[in-house]
Amino acid sequence: MGAKANHHYVPQFYLRNFAEGVGRKARVWFFDDETRSAGQTLVRNVASARYFNRIEAEGYHPDAVEDALAKLESEMVGPLAEVIKVRDFPSADHFSYVMNLAALLSVRNPSLRGRLEKFHQRIADKMLGMVTSSKEIWESQTRKMKDDGHELSGKVTFEDLRRFREQGQYTIAIDQTHLIGLEFEMIDPVLKTLSNRNWCFATAPEGSQYVTSDNPVCLEWANELSRSTMPVGHGLKGTNLLFPLSSTVLLIGAFEDIPESVLHSEEQVSSVNTIVARNSRRQIYAKNGDFKLNLRNRDAVRGADLPRCLGVD
Repeated sequence: MGAKANHHYVPQFYLRNFAEGVGRKARVWFFDDETRSAGQTLVRNVASARYFNRIEAEGYHPDAVEDALAKLESEMVGPLAEVIKVRDFPSADHFSYVMNLAALLSVRNPSLRGRLEKFHQRIADKMLGMVTSSKEIWESQTRKMKDDGHELSGKVTFEDLRRFREQGQYTIAIDQTHLIGLEFEMIDPVLKTLSNRNWCFATAPEGSQYVTSDNPVCLEWANELSRSTMPVGHGLKGTNLLFPLSSTVLLIGAFEDIPESVLHSEEQVSSVNTIVARNSRRQIYAKNGDFKLNLRNRDAVRGADLPRCLGVD
């Protein structure tokens, strides 16, 4: 059997909490900021990428990670539904499942993977520049490679490689399996910070709804001044973590004291939706286009009106 192609980096079971319909027929309303288009589509059509979880490792099937995540997600469905229903963590297991979901969504998405890939490409390019900076360094490195059992082709000279690097007509490909491994290494540190936060369940008032996105865990500075001057991080005090659990329930985490539950006003829901949209990679999702958010020059804009208000660049 061939490998599965359509891999969701935001699980379908989570997205169905913002959809109309059930199961495979569940549909979400979406707005795409890149194309400035909106409409309804099946949950399985969004927040996915071809072979996003595919690995190439000896002794493992290419879908090993995809299958393992599918198993974990099937275990999360019930606990998340119960947490949303009671707006609380009924047990330590419920807390663990939701925190693991938040951690997975925080570190496993195309945006962060793209940044990881670019970082490694820059390092590799600098190393290539260092190796080709002088013939002495090149000869030292080639001797070390031979000592380590790596045979080099005698057809490529130092001058060839230096000229190749100077021309810059190459790309550096970073192994996806390596990047996936780095993502999983980041989960545990993020989980530790999540467990140290205090958590509040916010409820949207009747007639209002929270939205989610293709990057749904939102980390924000609580202070506007800090937001403009410092990069935000999971372990930093003075930060709020916003995680929409459904169209009616939002989870808020902070290191400072916060209430265990709050009822949001319509204005607060619009503010949350604005943060979610700002944090998105490309798309936001909702039950329908009746939700509201704030634009730079206009507050409480209906989702259905976004294409008209923003226009097409």
